[in-house]
Amino acid sequence: MGEKFAKILTLLFQPIFVPLYGFILLWNSSYFYAYSLLIKVMVLGLSSLFMVILPAIFYAILCKTGNITTPQATNSKERIPAYIITMSFYSMLIYILLYIGVVYYFNYIVLGALLALIIVFIVNFYWKISAHATGMGGLLGAVMYINWLQHQNFLWLYVAIILCGALVASARLQLKAHTSMQLLAGYSVGFACVGVLPWCVTMLFNVF
Repeated sequence: MGEKFAKILTLLFQPIFVPLYGFILLWNSSYFYAYSLLIKVMVLGLSSLFMVILPAIFYAILCKTGNITTPQATNSKERIPAYIITMSFYSMLIYILLYIGVVYYFNYIVLGALLALIIVFIVNFYWKISAHATGMGGLLGAVMYINWLQHQNFLWLYVAIILCGALVASARLQLKAHTSMQLLAGYSVGFACVGVLPWCVTMLFNVF
């Protein structure tokens, strides 16, 4: 893999953009099929605003003001304000979704994403865990959880997401941004928090 292609992949699959790809997949799923267009626009619009758009705007501001020197935020200390801002927006979104009474399954996913972000934030003080891998692991976990709720098995979609995750991991290795263990740890955290944890909570409370 060439360095230029690796940088393009890194940019396309910035952790801040990954939820947007998940929302696009969710929009076309039968999970929201029974909801009116207005409800879908409201829920996915709010989610995109608080999980993607607002964090991206503040991330750009941090880059513009010099608090983050590179778009990839290679310095672990530079990532701290970005993590705090993103966690704040995720928390706001969870409160809003609970307030308007959105179906709990979606809240589980967002809460899992927040938990993954908190773990990455804490680990970031001691070790350079991969946020890119966390995002890709979370995407796979969310899709598998939703498909499990629908009693469906989109194997082709799982394979596509896994391949994208592998490409992103290869890109991060190519750029010497992470080690294999840092990538594996990030992917595991994302998948566990956004996929396995919501499944466990659903099974525990038998919310069907």
